[in-house]
Amino acid sequence: MHEGEGSGVPGEQVLEDLAEPGAGGDVVGPAAQGVLGHGAGAEPTELLAAAVGSCLASSLLYCARKARIEPLGIRAEVRVTPERREGRVRIGRIEVHLVPRILESDRARFGVCLERFESYCTVAESVRRGIPIQVLVEPLTAPVPLEAHEPSAA
Repeated sequence: MHEGEGSGVPGEQVLEDLAEPGAGGDVVGPAAQGVLGHGAGAEPTELLAAAVGSCLASSLLYCARKARIEPLGIRAEVRVTPERREGRVRIGRIEVHLVPRILESDRARFGVCLERFESYCTVAESVRRGIPIQVLVEPLTAPVPLEAHEPSAA
């Protein structure tokens, strides 16, 4: 983490979870100081951010599949912003930016998922009781399925 300017509050952390449907995502974050100061593993705030982002992304994928939409992939970026409360550093807010890739033909039906998916996420709904979580979803669309561009075997 980087120190905030003159405040003594550690700076914002950004984590990204890049995943294709059916594949495990990789968490990419700042170089961790390590578990118990040994330089290995993720910071606790990184783990919380990864849990919130992964749960929201999974919930969005679940909702899409229930609507018979098969996303081509999803990208999640999570920002954790600390703040000082009562002399201690606490997590002030969590911002999650989800970028699912869907077919243009699925875009209209995808709107229903945007209205519902957050309620499926156990982690975000639990954390939200004590930490504000802001979620932004910006779908990227592809004009036709990828298979349509592949040459057929003759």
